[in-house]
Amino acid sequence: TLSGVFLFAGILRYALLFPRLAAWRAGGAWDPGTVDLVFRAFNTYAGETLAEHIQFLFSTIFLASTGIAGLRTRRLPRFLAWAALGGACVIAVGNLEFFGVPGTFAWNRLGAKLFGIWEVLAGLCLLGWLPRRGGRSLEA
Repeated sequence: TLSGVFLFAGILRYALLFPRLAAWRAGGAWDPGTVDLVFRAFNTYAGETLAEHIQFLFSTIFLASTGIAGLRTRRLPRFLAWAALGGACVIAVGNLEFFGVPGTFAWNRLGAKLFGIWEVLAGLCLLGWLPRRGGRSLEA
């Protein structure tokens, strides 16, 4: 999904850019103020904007859509569909951290953890490793 693409873009900054910036700063290749400016600018753009805010926005849309579709089509167990809707709400509240709303940092981290747990449970369900009480089979 798009949320994964944006998360990956944010993670790349740790692997590609930040080690180089640290080497340039430590080696004196660039002015430390310039390195700090590049760090802050890229971290704000790739980290806070893409990897966090936009990624969480798409994750919220994905979970809400999946939860609604799961309840309507019964392709997922009801608990998993409701968990998707609940997770979407938690992530949406946590995403307000980007706008400086107090207390939303904890919601942000909780939403990310719940999304990961939900993904594992949904995968196990779709593989047939979890019971599908009340749901139709994928072949139906």
